[in-house]
Amino acid sequence: MTAIATPANRAALRDLLRAENEQLTQLLGGLTAAQWQTESLCAGWTVREVAAHLTAVLARGYPLPFLRIKARTALLETVVHQQDIRRPLGAAREIPASVLCTVLATAARTYPARTGGLCLQAFDLPWIRYDDGPPVTGPGEALLMAMCGRPAALAELTGAGVAILASRIGGKRPR
Repeated sequence: MTAIATPANRAALRDLLRAENEQLTQLLGGLTAAQWQTESLCAGWTVREVAAHLTAVLARGYPLPFLRIKARTALLETVVHQQDIRRPLGAAREIPASVLCTVLATAARTYPARTGGLCLQAFDLPWIRYDDGPPVTGPGEALLMAMCGRPAALAELTGAGVAILASRIGGKRPR
C-alpha cells in the first residue's frame, strides 16, 4: 500500500474539521424524528444528545464546544462522534484515508491504557502502530471505534489482541 498524506499543519487540520462538520450537518439535516431518538454508540446518549454535544457551538465556527482543545483532538472527537451517530442509523460513509490515518494515530496516543502493548493494524489503509504485543487487525474505522471505547466495533476485528482490547474497553470478544 502507498503511504497516505496526513495534514502537516494546523490549517490543513482545520480544513479537515470543516469537511467533517459539513458531512455531519448534511447527515443531521436529513434525520427523521425517530432517528433523533435512536440510541447512539455513546452509552446512555441518543443521537440527539450526541449531536447536541458536537454542535453546541458549530454555528459559531468551532468544531466542538471545547474551544481550547488541539486540532487533532477536535478532529478525533468529531469523527468518532459522527460514527457514534452513523453506525446505529445504518448511515455508513467512507472516511477519507488522510482523516482516518490522522485520527488513528491520535487515538493511539490519547488512549495508551487501551492500546498499549498491542500491535494495531488497519488492513484497508497503510496504518500500523507497532508494539511487541499481540496483533489487532481490522478495518481502520473499526479499529478507531474500538480504540475509543466502542465495543460495537470489536466484532470486526481479528487477532490475539482483540480479547485484551475488549477487556480494556468493557466489551466482550465476539466468538
